Amino acid sequence: MTRKPLIVVFGTSVLVSLVSLLYLPPEVAIHFGAKGNPDSWGTRAFLVWFFLAMDSGLFLMFLWIPSLILRMPVALISLPNKDYWLAKENRPKFKAIFEPLWWEYGVAVLLLSLLTKALTVDANLSAPVHMNSGIFWVIFIAFMAYTLHWVIRISRAFSRPKSAQY
Repeated sequence: MTRKPLIVVFGTSVLVSLVSLLYLPPEVAIHFGAKGNPDSWGTRAFLVWFFLAMDSGLFLMFLWIPSLILRMPVALISLPNKDYWLAKENRPKFKAIFEPLWWEYGVAVLLLSLLTKALTVDANLSAPVHMNSGIFWVIFIAFMAYTLHWVIRISRAFSRPKSAQY
């Protein structure tokens, strides 16, 4: 996977945030309980800026971590078989495996944020204000299942190659 899907999902999320400024009422629900009822309120500007700041931080983290991780001290990195994978001669192979997996997970995280944002905007445009918690829980459970799948994939990707000597 390239960075392009990460950039597209982030751009879509920014667009949804900015467009929501035009449609949301001045006071909006900014948090919902498990059953979809609003339990915290704030201004439209706060909600939009919060989503923009959160998504921007996530985007930058997922964009830059693959490059930063290779500059970090090995002791600060948690990775299966890191002594092998972060050895100078194996770093290009590590980066080739890690980058697409990391960007893929970034897409999933930003999609979760985008879908949550869409549900929040939709909830604030309904009367009475109420989030469809059933859809939220389906999205959240799907994200958690994907996260488990991703963790298994990354653990397998960085298992010790059978031919590796330590």
